[in-house]
Amino acid sequence: MVKRAHEILAKQPGNDLTRVNDFAHIASQSSKIARKLGNIRNQFGGGHGRAHMPDIRDEMVDLALDGGLIWTRWALRRLGLFSEGRPKDLIRDLVEEPATFRSGDLRRRLEAANLPDLEPHHQRELGIAVGQRVMRQTFVVRWDGLDPCLESDDLTVWPADYRIGLLHGLWFAPDDQPTMTPWLLRKGIEVIDPIPDASEELEEQVKLACRSTQFFPPDTDLKDREGTVKWLENHITDRPASERPALTLMLQYLTDAPPPVVPHN
Repeated sequence: MVKRAHEILAKQPGNDLTRVNDFAHIASQSSKIARKLGNIRNQFGGGHGRAHMPDIRDEMVDLALDGGLIWTRWALRRLGLFSEGRPKDLIRDLVEEPATFRSGDLRRRLEAANLPDLEPHHQRELGIAVGQRVMRQTFVVRWDGLDPCLESDDLTVWPADYRIGLLHGLWFAPDDQPTMTPWLLRKGIEVIDPIPDASEELEEQVKLACRSTQFFPPDTDLKDREGTVKWLENHITDRPASERPALTLMLQYLTDAPPPVVPHN
């Protein structure tokens, strides 16, 4: 159990944690000490049906305690970050049972989640949750979970599935009803720009959006709407040919009356 726990916690990222070889070696050696405590308990512990208590010296107790505490303290320092980064807990705090986020909280928890190494479905689920919290105008979540992604083309730090999840979260509520505004439309498309070809995912999201009878809220400023149409017209030519049908459908929906009929799959 100690060995497996150490393997997991040793990979835990965190701003105040280190993976420098010499220090990692110290932690690894301390885990070996902790594993030895099982043998010591079997040889010298009570409750094993012994007729006589083993001869236990004070130094034996001190060594066992000190050795075990080194690894235990190391593990506990990392365990908090490990818990903070669990995808289910983070999604719960973002949208299911919204918790208060302060500046830097989400950045720390995304780092603790080890976003690049998560399963793709967890990356996407986290992206959706962050996007939906941004859609609710939680600015600190936007600053930590959306803006750095928009500013970066790195698909390792900000994986494709996280970006696609962000697009969905920015555009749709948890019940898949569109929450589109001109700003959310732009940011949703911009966040997937570094993905070489997101045609399948983009088509799915656009068709889902176009099933709504109302794309933007009725009080949307006309200039914002017109500006978004012009921006989209220019943006279509910058994207791969495979994505253009979906973007063209969205443009048609924004400019035509009545909107095009989108068949259900």
